[in-house]
Amino acid sequence: MKKLLFIFVIAIFVVACKDDGSKVYFDAGIKKMYESTDSAQRIANYKNAFADFNKAIEINPNYVDAYMNRANIKNELGDYQGFLQDCKKASEIEPENTNVYIYLARIKKTRGDINGALAVLQKAISIDAKLSKAFSDRAEIKSGQKKYKDALADYDKAIKFTSDKELLKYLYSNRGLTHLDLGDKNSACEDFHNAKDLRNPNAQGEIDSFCK
Repeated sequence: MKKLLFIFVIAIFVVACKDDGSKVYFDAGIKKMYESTDSAQRIANYKNAFADFNKAIEINPNYVDAYMNRANIKNELGDYQGFLQDCKKASEIEPENTNVYIYLARIKKTRGDINGALAVLQKAISIDAKLSKAFSDRAEIKSGQKKYKDALADYDKAIKFTSDKELLKYLYSNRGLTHLDLGDKNSACEDFHNAKDLRNPNAQGEIDSFCK
């Protein structure tokens, strides 16, 4: 029984200051979008933020971050086709922007489009062959498919290519669980101890469960 610990984080795209006026609307949209309120008010905030992102795009039709945050709102409000259209537009403007593909793949995965998510992750990897986030996301999918050897290979690459300790502590834990699935307890425990050294809050429980 595997519990993957990878943290799903919706990317918030940040841009340099623009002097065409679009950033004023973009910043207003971001503020409204992430205000902490009850669920009913949150929907109203999303709709107000949506209007701000529309204005930012009207001023600057190449504003990728506005497209991506508007896509996020469309997804939250149930407009999946609109979400896909905004992601497509963002990728057309900045075809080398791997953040767009990572975000798109994660949403596809949450909606059960596993093959679609894998295809998008492969696109990201074709742009950046050392993109740790893409390998870690693909490893999680492969593990869920019980393709443990493939998952292990991707976790190896994700760990090799990242210097982000916050990500690394979960990658070690996930790779340890994958080693267990493949019957390699020693390697699993080594990974759990590495995760503990990086202050993964779940690592001690994994050590207690599997390494005694």
